[in-house]
Amino acid sequence: MSDLPKIALNFFINLVFIFITTMILLVILYSSDTISTVPRELIDEFSIWSGISNYSQHADSWNNLAIIAIASGITLLWSLISIFTELFFRQHIVTNKQSKRIGFWLLHKLTTSVLTFFAILIFCNLILMAYEVKKSYEYKELKNGRYPTVVTIKKGLNESDEETWHNIKEITNAAISVYDSSHVKYFYIISDSLTDSTFTEFVIKEISQKTGVKEKYIKLNHEDKTLYDGLVNFIKYNRNKRVIFVGSKYQMDKLIIMARYYEILPLSVSVQGKINTRIFFNEFLDRTKFFFDVFIFDQQPFFKRIKKRDDIRYYEPKHQALVAASLILFLTTILFFFRACKFVFHTYNDYD
Repeated sequence: MSDLPKIALNFFINLVFIFITTMILLVILYSSDTISTVPRELIDEFSIWSGISNYSQHADSWNNLAIIAIASGITLLWSLISIFTELFFRQHIVTNKQSKRIGFWLLHKLTTSVLTFFAILIFCNLILMAYEVKKSYEYKELKNGRYPTVVTIKKGLNESDEETWHNIKEITNAAISVYDSSHVKYFYIISDSLTDSTFTEFVIKEISQKTGVKEKYIKLNHEDKTLYDGLVNFIKYNRNKRVIFVGSKYQMDKLIIMARYYEILPLSVSVQGKINTRIFFNEFLDRTKFFFDVFIFDQQPFFKRIKKRDDIRYYEPKHQALVAASLILFLTTILFFFRACKFVFHTYNDYD
């Protein structure tokens, strides 16, 4: 019984570290640096709390189940990393259990939180990479026919005008090449509120001059605030259709995945373009955010739900299986979390 206060403290501190790790992840993912889904006029008003509020207002039963699954998954991951980190520390770092007890205890918690943070980022990126390889198609597979051609335009973070103009011109030339191959039904330009209209106007005029297509037949939705928002509007009228996407590779990956996920058959024309370090790390974070937005919550902050879906029907076997899997994950999480706390199965360690 003398160890009960220490056990309770360890249990509480573990929950605090998990909560802080999750909140730091959300703050970084939804900060103004990863702005691909936040329009310019709303950046100053955007905060993690407003994002959570927006999600909760539009949440359905699948969202609630997803939140339980995500919370369980993060806690389970933290617990497993905590167990293995503890074993590593005891074997290779801690040689005297009577010295620096508090220091080791805090170092163990911090190390576990940092490893959990990066594990989540890597896990989400790997899932998207696997999904992209499985679901995307290459433009070279086309043999005949004309298809809607989406040209994506976005100014990269910290890009110089020279880099931006280089990428824009490469994308424009790629779009013209697709037209020359007689595969274009019409052009649809997707831009965002952060991209200077000068670039959009250049693309429209260049395509019009080089292909002979009148500017009024090159479609552009001025209400699109982000690339994702533009794709959502485009999806409404193009489900179950083949569509050609033209754009920089670092922008195209997520759009291709999103298009395929929402019943568009994409064929990609990727332009490598120039990419700087900030864009690379931003995309690494943004893909994790994209994973949660599209696959889990099915919506974008400040925007409409992407795909209408029914609530959970508990009488359907498939839905029962998903609910059961979430329940099993939750129970497994409790088991390993207690083990990570040295609660129930083991007594509290000397160094705690």
